[in-house]
Amino acid sequence: MAFRSAHFVRRFFGSLFAGRVSADELAWVEAQLTAEEWRLWQRMGRIDRVESVAVARRAAAQLPAELGEDHPWLAAALLHDIGKRDSGFGTFRRSAAQLMGSMAGRSAGAAWMESSGQMRRVGIYLNHAAVGSTAIAVAGGRPEVAAWAKVHHDPAGWAGAGVPGPIARVLAAADGETVR
Repeated sequence: MAFRSAHFVRRFFGSLFAGRVSADELAWVEAQLTAEEWRLWQRMGRIDRVESVAVARRAAAQLPAELGEDHPWLAAALLHDIGKRDSGFGTFRRSAAQLMGSMAGRSAGAAWMESSGQMRRVGIYLNHAAVGSTAIAVAGGRPEVAAWAKVHHDPAGWAGAGVPGPIARVLAAADGETVR
């Protein structure tokens, strides 16, 4: 848990001081996404965009060159957290939601999604993987991108989602997850 705590502290302060996505980075992002995925990515907030580009750049540096240009994995890195936007939370409320989830257990988030008001929003945030996967699918995104969004926090689900093990490890590590 200490590593995860450090991860969240880095994310918190990183979001407070996040810059903007440059014009060159925007062009790079658009080149990685289908038209449907690009429209979805553009609806992300500034902080999430900056973070998604950083994750995708780290993944790009580690993905095997033999994949070539035509693969969905950088799009998966760019859109894996798209479900967070549906909570409507900024940095401070996301931190509070994460703390609540840590104390109550991730499974509490599913029950909270069935409630209303702020508790529903906390539930959405804690279940952002499933929420995002659905958003990608509904928008017409590639199935592999939606699959990764759904399982990106669940190593046990990687193989069942059709994400090759080496690719899943690269994507997870690029997102700051502990990878074994």
